Amino acid sequence: MSDQLSERKIHFYNLDVLRFIAAFMVVIFHGWHAYCGWFRLPTPLAVPDGKDWTMAGLYVNRLVENFDLGVDLFFLISGFLITYLLMQEKALGGKVAIGKFYVRRALRIWPLYFLIIALAPWLCQLNEQAAPAYKWALTFTVNYEVISTKAWHYPFGHFWSIGVEEHFYLFWPLLLAFIPNKKLPYLFALVIFGSIFFRVFMYFTSQEWYNHVFLNTLSRVDEMAIGAVVAWLHFRKPLIINVPKLFRILFYIVAIFVFAVEANKVVSEPGPVAIKKYTFLFIFLFGFLNYMFNPDAFFNFKKKNPLHYLGKISFGIYVYHNLFFTYIAKEIFYPRQWSSFYGFYGLYLGGVIVIAIISYELIERPILKLKDRFAIIKTYR
Repeated sequence: MSDQLSERKIHFYNLDVLRFIAAFMVVIFHGWHAYCGWFRLPTPLAVPDGKDWTMAGLYVNRLVENFDLGVDLFFLISGFLITYLLMQEKALGGKVAIGKFYVRRALRIWPLYFLIIALAPWLCQLNEQAAPAYKWALTFTVNYEVISTKAWHYPFGHFWSIGVEEHFYLFWPLLLAFIPNKKLPYLFALVIFGSIFFRVFMYFTSQEWYNHVFLNTLSRVDEMAIGAVVAWLHFRKPLIINVPKLFRILFYIVAIFVFAVEANKVVSEPGPVAIKKYTFLFIFLFGFLNYMFNPDAFFNFKKKNPLHYLGKISFGIYVYHNLFFTYIAKEIFYPRQWSSFYGFYGLYLGGVIVIAIISYELIERPILKLKDRFAIIKTYR
């Protein structure tokens, strides 16, 4: 392979910021439910004496309930980045080094993933939880475990999304390696419309259609394919987005309103099952395009700052958060009947970030240096 290829560098400013936003949305969402669950409240905005919530409280509650869509944003980002890098690699070197791709993905994800699996017996004992069925986590099929058992099992429940990612990483480089770049839009369309068909098919044929719609890899891979479409467009001609500032402000106001009044969960009708999530994905897509490719985007950082670092440790934030809020709620707050919402979130968020930093510096960073040895296209974010 040529020296030109080995030295190829791709700059994606602020992509790590978006990674952090995606992870942080999920962290906020799960913390919200953890607080409610331990203190038997329908929402942290509810009051113990049973008074009606304020209208503003209802809107804030719905807004945070939609923060689980951070996973969708992360899928969109992954589809974009992986597809763009693979297309660049094939264009410059004539082929995709599939083996090196798998090694890079394994070095990025597996160390923390299997660390939690190794610690699971101790974590379950510490939090007085039943031992999980390890076969699902070991095979990256936790999403199918939830579909099968209709339950989330500590400490691997949040690994469902990592499983979806791993399934995508398994087959995507194989497809991109053998399909010419100019014909990739046909693949993307097939994946998107196939995913829509699968959701509708499960709605009509399975009693567990709800879990299939949200957890099955075939139901979620279209989000990565949408990111891949952006990658294909950017590969053909670098995208430059110029959206007037006033329009962007109005769009984000409308977006916040939509998140505050409309639940992303589908109802029992085939239409919403098929396409409702695209309303929210369109909002994410606009924000992603504008933030990545608009030189005048809000908070468009050209120099590294703490948000970039938080993006680098976002995988650790995601992996550890589900373990930490369980511990602080069960072992610290609930036994003492402490109910401070701000105290809970302060300890929860601060603790997760500290743990993720320690993990990144001691475990992930040394391994990521090894990962760079297998990089064909180097990215700088």
